[in-house]
Amino acid sequence: MLAKIEFNTKTIHLKDQHKGNVFDIDSLSLLIGPNGSGKTMILKSLVQYFTGHFNELINTELRVIKLNGELLTSDEAMKEWGVIYYSSLPYTPKFQVSNNLIDASPKRRSTSLLNEIVKNRERIEKFGFFPNLRMTTEFSFNKVLLKIVRLCFNARSSIGVIFPNDPNFLMLHELYNSSTSKEITQSQIFATKCIPHLEQHILSLPKQELILATLVIINRIASIRGATDEVINLCNRVLKIPYEYSREGRGVFRYLRDIFGVRRIIKNSSINNSISKDNETSLTITKEIVGKYQIHPDLRKVADIYFELHFDGMSSGQIAILLQFCNITAALEKISSKRDNILLLIDEGDAFLHLEWQRLYIQQLNDLLSGTVQSAGVSALQVIMATHSPLLATDVPKQFVCSLNEQQDGKTPKAFAATLHTLFNQSFKAKTIGEFASQRINEAVENYRNKNPDARDEAVIKSIDNPIIGEEIHRLLNDKESVN
Repeated sequence: MLAKIEFNTKTIHLKDQHKGNVFDIDSLSLLIGPNGSGKTMILKSLVQYFTGHFNELINTELRVIKLNGELLTSDEAMKEWGVIYYSSLPYTPKFQVSNNLIDASPKRRSTSLLNEIVKNRERIEKFGFFPNLRMTTEFSFNKVLLKIVRLCFNARSSIGVIFPNDPNFLMLHELYNSSTSKEITQSQIFATKCIPHLEQHILSLPKQELILATLVIINRIASIRGATDEVINLCNRVLKIPYEYSREGRGVFRYLRDIFGVRRIIKNSSINNSISKDNETSLTITKEIVGKYQIHPDLRKVADIYFELHFDGMSSGQIAILLQFCNITAALEKISSKRDNILLLIDEGDAFLHLEWQRLYIQQLNDLLSGTVQSAGVSALQVIMATHSPLLATDVPKQFVCSLNEQQDGKTPKAFAATLHTLFNQSFKAKTIGEFASQRINEAVENYRNKNPDARDEAVIKSIDNPIIGEEIHRLLNDKESVN
């Protein structure tokens, strides 16, 4: 277990066995401070330290102290601890790949989080919402058929003649080795002319769900280097496109399991088509996620590769808390199979959250992590969070709040259950009134003192909603009627 982390002149206290623990996890500590004070830099340095990418001979400013008072070296940390980093911010640090590190920050593709979303439904609902989810995959029917035509002819030398009775395909064979721009243009024209024949053939096939699944796979893998033979095999065996082949060209079905997985997802999905201005047909396959729907473990890979998860009608704050809870849960369960001790670093996890959601944040995170620790069999989970939110500080004992504000003068910041006014002034060194309002009030008071107020000064004084400030201004001006 870790007792504290020393960084230059600052100390992040994690655990004190003599003062007890208010959380249901082993420890939770806060890093606070103004923009540019180094919160993210410290978290990044900790990732490097715990993953063995930190040179202790050069960077002597970081020291990790265990509960028994001994120093935890970077090599020991890498062997004994797993690290999870999470940031909801758009520009996050880049880390070197390490066996004991998971960067759980949101990525664009997030279908694999579906089970985590369903699992954490009750916790998410405490924030007052639950998302409407849908999985979709989309492709242009014409373009995927054109991909098939081109791939078939790119593999012509080893596979043979495709659609031997179709004059357009025969003409393509004659033009295939052409080098002039005119003949290349003609080959493109004939390739396009092949599409209606191919489309008619595919639409006449039985088991259309299987056919659609195959087209989804081909659309995805057609551009992958070395997948040409596999596409040809799928065309021949599933799409029943005839060709003369050599036995060496038949290959194996590497994507057969994917096809059947996609077909299972397509089943009971809605299929819509639309026609563009270029007369191209696009197909959109949509599966609505309702209730406690979960993707079967065998389907998670294909769902993640071939489908995208959409959060309909959700705000940025809703998406932020949803992705954070689900990403962290998934990361904890994954890394717990490699390490028993886990350090979780959260960089501004409260970003994008309304004040009331910030007030709920620590409570919900505590419940989420304590439940996951039990289910994952984690021995130790310690959390360090960087934040700008005074509301988060009201849930953390002051000995576990590290301020990077140089104006703090070594004083321990007020924190647990403190009033926001106290936190603003004493812990965050911030004023409780906006700078614009502050300047306008000072200008108005000065103009009244000089007996030169204008309409804007009068409007400023009348707009003050703070009774204490209002009374003080009346006293200073000594002329209540002039401001009423």
